[in-house]
Order: sequence, then C-alpha cells, then structure tokens
Amino acid sequence: AVLALHTLGGYNPVSNPPVKGPSDVRTVTIDLSSCDRSPGCPARRACPRGAIVPVAGGPYPGALGYMIDEERCTGCAVCALSCPGGAVRVG
Repeated sequence: AVLALHTLGGYNPVSNPPVKGPSDVRTVTIDLSSCDRSPGCPARRACPRGAIVPVAGGPYPGALGYMIDEERCTGCAVCALSCPGGAVRVG
C-alpha cells in the first residue's frame, strides 16, 4: 500500500518557511511494503514539521507503518533523504 499526499510549495527547512503556489505541486508517498516499521523511524525523527505519524494500532508506534499528516507536510523532502529503506518518496 502507498499513502500519498499532495502538497503545494517548496520548503527549505534551514532558512525559509513554506512557499506555496499552484505551479509547484509535490507528492510525498510512503511505500508500506518498503517501510521497515521501526519505532525509531529516521525519516520521522528528521521531519522538521512532525508530519510523519504512525498508523493507529499495533503493539508499538509504527508497527503498522507510517503516514503523512497533510496539515503539517510541506514537501521539503528531508524525510525522503533520511529514510534508509527508500520507503519515503517525493515526486
């Protein structure tokens, strides 16, 4: 299963707040078949906005995988760069 989010804008987590516009649409996906479901998910820890959240249920947070919180995600791609299994993708 793939969870997807469409976001508008670019984001530089170091120097700029999100810049939103209709010409810059980014999609963030988490491929649950590639996700190792680690409770210490590196992509989740790296997200500057706390937008990667565990799917509800399971014996520990992340046991069923992770999803993107649409309200928080800016499409900055820090999570994708931090995911060791390549489960998080930005396109």
